[in-house]
Amino acid sequence: ASATTSLTLTNQLWHLPDLRIRRSEGDVRFDLRSDQATRDFRWDFEGTVDPPALVPLLSPTQREALALFEFAKPMKARGTARGRWKSPERIHIDTHLILTDFLFRSVEHDSFRARILYTNRVADITGPALQGPHGDFQADHVRVDAGKRQVVIDRGLSTLDPVMAGRMIGPAMEERFGPYRFERPPRITLDGIIPFDGRTGADARFEVRGGPFAWRRLRSPRLVGRILWKERGVRLTNVVARFHGGRLAGSLDLQPGREGRTPFSLEAEVEDADLHSLLDDVSTRKQQPTGRLDGRIRIHSGWTDENRSWEGDGWASLKEGVLWDAPLFGILSSTLNTFSPGLGNSRAISGEGNFRMAEGALSTTNLTLLLDSSTRLLYQGSIDYSGTLDARVEARILRDAPLLGRELSIMLLPFSKLSVCRVGGTLEDPEIEPVYILPKVLYTMFGPILRPDRTPPAPSPED
Repeated sequence: ASATTSLTLTNQLWHLPDLRIRRSEGDVRFDLRSDQATRDFRWDFEGTVDPPALVPLLSPTQREALALFEFAKPMKARGTARGRWKSPERIHIDTHLILTDFLFRSVEHDSFRARILYTNRVADITGPALQGPHGDFQADHVRVDAGKRQVVIDRGLSTLDPVMAGRMIGPAMEERFGPYRFERPPRITLDGIIPFDGRTGADARFEVRGGPFAWRRLRSPRLVGRILWKERGVRLTNVVARFHGGRLAGSLDLQPGREGRTPFSLEAEVEDADLHSLLDDVSTRKQQPTGRLDGRIRIHSGWTDENRSWEGDGWASLKEGVLWDAPLFGILSSTLNTFSPGLGNSRAISGEGNFRMAEGALSTTNLTLLLDSSTRLLYQGSIDYSGTLDARVEARILRDAPLLGRELSIMLLPFSKLSVCRVGGTLEDPEIEPVYILPKVLYTMFGPILRPDRTPPAPSPED
């Protein structure tokens, strides 16, 4: 709108000590010196300005960076600029900057404060403090290097939503952070190098603490862990989380490959998790088995987007379990009940087994469930990732019965199997074919003697 100044010219040195430029959003005051002989200049400035008004003064790269912002209010700045006219590589800016009510890559922020030193396409930002509705960020120091196209962070602390943070870094990082969801922004400390494109040159460390957290269908009310990001690879380590009433600990390695595919390896241990709650997360069935689950899983290799490629092994243990809500065990339940009313609805005292993952299937040779002191289920076979079953289930009595159970089981080995079945079909619609069934009368004769701890329930009206 207007400008006023006094000026002097001495020995080719121009000096404008009180240049004042007025605009609609506010005034900017300058103390300007310029040497005609060397073309060197120095500006001391302070005031309020709408950032888009600076576009004519900026290089193409600087204009590209400014285009990432949208401003609702002008910025306040105080500092010094010095350099040589028509030599942008020599420009050096030292400024204290305050921004309010602005967007960066469409992410809303309330305020930003920092001291910024800019020279030769590198901005050193001391004590940045960013606040907004999606969380806050602060650090001891941040370096933004346009030449190397990277950000270097020293002792950063973030409570930003990870997806919003990824969006600010770039589209590749927003996509990478997308599957990891926090209901409340986690507390993250971070150091290291983050590339502009989110793909090459990374060397960063993140310490994460927060929750509730979700990844795909798995949930945790709280977790802590470390993320190591080196080049294109990401490693999650020292992860400890509350997990369905129990505890989960583990690590995960990701090595993004071509065409968006990501090879990975994983190792995790679960302690005292609620099986019913876990299956509610990963399955769409309304009724789920119950019990307390311990286990370990190791996936040595595979692609994240193709579970048929997973190869690994593991171990699982069940306590206080009731499995009859699962279709597979539900069919066995009716068979067991024909031999002893209520046996097919027993709560498993314990169960455990090893398993292996390979060629698109999960297999076991030693899954054992102890229903009570004299009855156990033995399971061996496989299930592929489409739910197709190919297995053998055997129910045994007498072996673990009190008194003479083990001796009698040896003597009556041909009769010690309550039932042996081949299992086919699918997990949701199993098909069971009995191999042979021990006559109910034998079980009736020995049951009261060998299993004195069980009192048959009274018949119900339905029975």
